Amino acid sequence: MLQQDHATGWVTGALDVPRGRGMNLQVEVPDVGTVRERVLAAGQALFRDLADRTYAVGDGVERQRELLVQDPDGYLLRLVQVLP
Repeated sequence: MLQQDHATGWVTGALDVPRGRGMNLQVEVPDVGTVRERVLAAGQALFRDLADRTYAVGDGVERQRELLVQDPDGYLLRLVQVLP
């Protein structure tokens, strides 16, 4: 869960900027190309443009088309579409 700062939040340490250092969140989407268009239309920069990748998973592999965007707090969002 990502939560907006508030007075009764569970703060475990200093909240220094950029706060998301060293963390990336993978979010599966049905069509990463459409997400790319919306990100660019909103004026947001891409951290890494679309690329197809293959990852070892268990006894096999999974192919993904991925796009990386860094949010204003420094969190790296890896938006992925699983490929057949």
